[in-house]
Amino acid sequence: MNSKVKTHFFSVIVLGYNIDKFVSECLESVLAQTYKNFELIIIDDGSTDSTGKICKQYEKNDSRVRYYFQANAGTTAARVHGYSLAKGDYVIVLDGDDTVNANWLETINNCLANKDYDCIFYNFYNWEDGQRKPSSAVFPKQGEVDPVEMIKNSIETRNHPLWDKAFKRELALSCNSKAASLPKLSMNNDTIHVFYILANMKSSYVCDERLMNYRILPKSASHGFKLRNISDALLSMDYSIDALKNDEKNINEYKKLLLISLLRMISFRLPMLYFSDTPKNEKKLEIKNIYKNELYKEARKYESLKYLNLKEFVFLKIYRWHVPFFYFILKAMHKTTKKIVGRK
Repeated sequence: MNSKVKTHFFSVIVLGYNIDKFVSECLESVLAQTYKNFELIIIDDGSTDSTGKICKQYEKNDSRVRYYFQANAGTTAARVHGYSLAKGDYVIVLDGDDTVNANWLETINNCLANKDYDCIFYNFYNWEDGQRKPSSAVFPKQGEVDPVEMIKNSIETRNHPLWDKAFKRELALSCNSKAASLPKLSMNNDTIHVFYILANMKSSYVCDERLMNYRILPKSASHGFKLRNISDALLSMDYSIDALKNDEKNINEYKKLLLISLLRMISFRLPMLYFSDTPKNEKKLEIKNIYKNELYKEARKYESLKYLNLKEFVFLKIYRWHVPFFYFILKAMHKTTKKIVGRK
């Protein structure tokens, strides 16, 4: 580590729920950092397996580790809890099944050499079936980036997670009261939290180095399927628009990008809904609720090849037109593409 670079204190917040198979690997990767000025806060969101026992042993063996158990309340509540306990200049949230490079914190600290940016964005690897592959995240060129440009980039690239960003602690805390009131969703919990933070940042920096490994589990909330996935995503978009509305100059552009992103997400999730084992009556009711949703109706003005790729455009049209013949084709297409995963 360059001794001339200002030293910042980081609060690393690890979230976990029934992850006893992975949590040791995550904690070991954090504790192996080349940069030593950090604390490690573990928030156990009601685990019923041996996650707690494993974490308590790390707390016993290393003074930098603090373990907290809470009744299961979801990831947003766990983050809010973690932020309230943090003492660092910057906070970073990790899922307890992910891992980080040994130079993770050192690299982030070096990004702060010239200025204490409100937020540092960094790249990552997708980690699935034991193989690491570069993420498809497309950031602006490495360096300082205007916050408005960074928000637009986060919407367009669906870079909504909190775990590939480091925030000033006071920035995260300023959103805690709002975040605490957010609903617990089947997916997109990061989305409704992150934009309340990004909306308040005054400066940002992009590091295009891949500093962590995001583990993809087929049955996770982000990559599995639940009945309310799309309805919850619609609700998360409402909250995201609310988070950004104070920027009157840019809110119309933000909203347009969010609605286009919503259409892309729906085109990805609709096949999962149609071809799931969900009872037919529940499936029909969910589809009806989606089509009646006012935000979805507004988004449909962007349902064109100008904003969507051909597959997204065709999927949305065929599903809404209810052309039974094409369902068989779509089902075949879905089977060949079901391993394609959305972002967390």
